[in-house]
Amino acid sequence: MLTDLENGGYASRALSNGKFRMFALSEKFALRGYRLYALSKKLYLAIIFWTLAFLCFVFTFALSMGGVQSATFASYLAEWAWALIVVLSLGATTDIGITVTLIFLLLRGRSKFFRKTTALVEKLIRWTIETCMMTSLCSLLVLICFVTMKPEENCL
Repeated sequence: MLTDLENGGYASRALSNGKFRMFALSEKFALRGYRLYALSKKLYLAIIFWTLAFLCFVFTFALSMGGVQSATFASYLAEWAWALIVVLSLGATTDIGITVTLIFLLLRGRSKFFRKTTALVEKLIRWTIETCMMTSLCSLLVLICFVTMKPEENCL
């Protein structure tokens, strides 16, 4: 368990994990937001989800910096648990929102195409459910586990 800063332990891991999470989430949400815009031609949908993704990015960066400044995992958790909940909530909300919106847009547009194109759209719907819904459910599960577990049971 990470309890101190010996050998660059907790601080370096918090910073490297935070950097990875920031860039991975930003890329994922930006791409999915663009897909929403491409399907709906409604810029406000993409802007809503890009804003949520940007807030997630900012809070994750703050969490990384907080990890560098915290001497122990317990002190980090005591000071930054609220921000962890915010990041997990923003991530789950963005994931679920983008997934549901993508599926809705694909289902709505499915009847406007020819038979072969409809088959392709149905494959896209299936692909969206398989990939996006799984990450959405995992995001929600992580949030639920973090909120319901006692601090000493949380192992980030």
